[in-house]
Formats: sequence, structure tokens, C-alpha cells
Amino acid sequence: MFTLLVSVCINYVCGLLCGKKEAKHKRIVLSIGIALNVLILFFYKYLGFFVKILSIIFSFQNPQIKVLLPIGISFYTFQGMSYLIDVYRTPEIKQKNFCYLLLYIMFFPQLIAGPIVRYSDINKQFYNRDITLDKFIYGLERFIIGLSKKVLIANVLSEVSSYIFGLNYAKYTCFYAWIASVSYALQIYYDFSGYSDMAIGLGSMFGFTFEENFDYPYIASSFKEFWRRWHISLSSWFRDYVYIPLGGNRKGKSRTIFNVLFVFFLTGLWHGASWNFVLWGIINGVLVVLCDISGSKKRENKIHNKLFSIVVCLIKHVLTLVGIIVLWLLFDRSNVFLQVVLKMFGINFTSLGIFIQPYQKFVNTPLLKELLSIEFWLSFCFGIFFCFPWKRKLQFIILQDERVKIVCECTKYLILFVLLFFSVLSVANGAFNPFIYFRF
Repeated sequence: MFTLLVSVCINYVCGLLCGKKEAKHKRIVLSIGIALNVLILFFYKYLGFFVKILSIIFSFQNPQIKVLLPIGISFYTFQGMSYLIDVYRTPEIKQKNFCYLLLYIMFFPQLIAGPIVRYSDINKQFYNRDITLDKFIYGLERFIIGLSKKVLIANVLSEVSSYIFGLNYAKYTCFYAWIASVSYALQIYYDFSGYSDMAIGLGSMFGFTFEENFDYPYIASSFKEFWRRWHISLSSWFRDYVYIPLGGNRKGKSRTIFNVLFVFFLTGLWHGASWNFVLWGIINGVLVVLCDISGSKKRENKIHNKLFSIVVCLIKHVLTLVGIIVLWLLFDRSNVFLQVVLKMFGINFTSLGIFIQPYQKFVNTPLLKELLSIEFWLSFCFGIFFCFPWKRKLQFIILQDERVKIVCECTKYLILFVLLFFSVLSVANGAFNPFIYFRF
């Protein structure tokens, strides 16, 4: 709490100074404000990692610095910096009321795991917002959906993926490797998007409107599209405050490639002070650059055969999805990354070397039999099903007929009640299972 209050005070004072139109040293004040925000984030999140690197370079014993990481520090630090940059660009939106700035940065629904709310998007809502029954009901619906995503899908899938990843490499098959990997990909999506839904829902109950943070990312046909759909608030933050100020795509191909890779390097580092996060970010950046290059070539050679283009599109979807699933293992399962990926593609290794083993004896353990229950398969299938925008298509059909609309509305509220009942039941019976993004 102390760190959060210090961060708010720094941003408040620097914001007042940046907001003076006649100020001659606004750029210096902005630089100082951003530097102080980064320094706080560096101390808590990256100091130990930096000292470890220095100990390797200069060959001294790593002192093992351990600092408790404040929950959500990456989110509220970025919100503070966005406030300063927005005020620097548009001085008239500076916040003179300390309590309002405190509310912006400390607003509890999105404080600890996003979405990252821009000050320029929300500042007018402090003074003029409508708290209506419709917004409250919408917010309640989003909250129930988010809670259901977390406890009925993400939590159930996490049990299986964590158990399989914790097994000895030789104890599970190619089938189990895919089950665990796909489960983890679904888990991290429903865990994070579930929290975002809950934050958006709670915000709506209080009369605030937050931007969406996810747009069905697993239907993407390229990594570039994936990053337009995944964690939108973070992607747009880096685009507007880092990528575009660096020159974006306006300074030639080489500079554009550098800008993209640098942004994704920062994206990886933002997620955690570890080499696996850095590598994960850089690989994503390389894949986005390759998508740009292949996209420009494709515009030059348009495919006229419709069937062939459908097949190509399907292949792109599958390859992108497989790449995403594999990279999620590097993201947060780096200790078993190589073993699991090799196992997924039927490659096994022993003391005698590496060999292809696509078909293995179906191995099972008593606990795994118990985990792969009807509950798991329901969560797994529903998780895959709701990765697609069926809701939008259904809403379009419903709007065509008023009678169908009334029936569907009643059905919707019945389903929401059932989801809430089972979610509360699951929370009451389950162990503490925090959101994945709490630690970022």
C-alpha cells in the first residue's frame, strides 16, 4: 500500500507540473516522472534479476536479493505513466484533485490484474457518468461470466495441466502432453479474460466504462492478429507510448523491425524478470515481423482460387494456434518446456539418444484417471467452444425476431443463475487459487 501511495503522489506532483501550459521544462518533468515510476518497478521486480546478470558478467557471488513484489505493480505503474504522458500531450486534462487521481490508479476492480485503463479514456467519467439499472445489470452479467470462466473452466483445467507437468518425463504420453498443453493455453486465457470480465463488470456497476481487453484471441490466423486480440490494453499501451514515439513504421523497414522487436522485448520483460519471459517476448516479436513480411508479399500475389485460399487460411489458423500453445509453455512452464514439446510431437529421448516414438503405450496413473473426469472434459470442451465468437452470431440471429429475443433473454438469466450457483459452490469448496496475472 505504501508503494502504491508513493507512486500516486509522484504522478500527482509531476502531472501538475506537466499540465502547466507555460512551463518551459515539461519534457524534463515528464522524464523525471517516468524515470521514478520505472525506478520503483525496477526495484521491486527487476533488481534481483539485474544483480544476477551482473554476478555472471563480473564473476562475483550472487547475493540473492529478495524483495516482496507488490501485487499488480506492473499494472498501476503503467497507468501512472500513461497519465503523465497524456497530461504532457494534453495539458488541460491534468487532474488537480488528488482524490480523483487516487481513484484512477487505485480503483479496485482493475488494480491488481488489469485491464490497463488510460487516463485519457476515463477522466471525463470521474465527473459525468451514469449509474443506471441497465449498466448495473450488464455489469453483474459480465461479473458472473468472468467468475465462471475462472472457477468453472480455468481452475478445473489447471489441476490436470499442473499434475501432468509435474510428472516425470517418462510417465506420460504424447496424448497427455497435448492435453496438458492445450489445457494450460485455455487456463491462462480464461483465467486472465475472466478477471478482465469481472473488472469490466464491477466498473459498469459503478458507472464506469472500461475498454475490452480480449477479442477471441485463439481465432487468430497470425501472431500479428493474435496480439491485436490478446491483452489489448497492454498491446495498445506499448503501441501508443513506445512503438509510435520510436517512429513506428515511418522510418524504413529496418527501423520498423527494430521497433517491433524492442516492443516485444519490453512486453516479455513486463511479464516477469526471467530469461524465459524475455525469450518468449522476442520470439513473439520475430513471428509478428515474419507475419508483416509474408503479408506484404501476399498483397503482391493475391490468391484467386477460393478453395485454395480457404485451405491456406485453415492451415494458418492451425499453425498459429500450435505456435501459441507451444509458446505458452515457454511463458510459464519453462522448466519442462523442452520435454513437453518433444513429447507433444512424438519425440522421446533416453540415455541412448533421441528417437521418434509417435505411438506409445497408453500410460495412466490413479490420480490422473480421477482428474480426467466428466467435470474436466466438460470444462475442456466448453473452453474450446467458447473460444469462438458464437455469442455475436447468436445475438445477430436473435435480434431478427422479437419473440425469440424474449425467450432467449429468459434463458440467458436462467443460465447466469446456474453459473453463479456452481461458481459460488466451487469457490466455497475449493482451495485458494489466485489469478495467474496477480504476480505481474
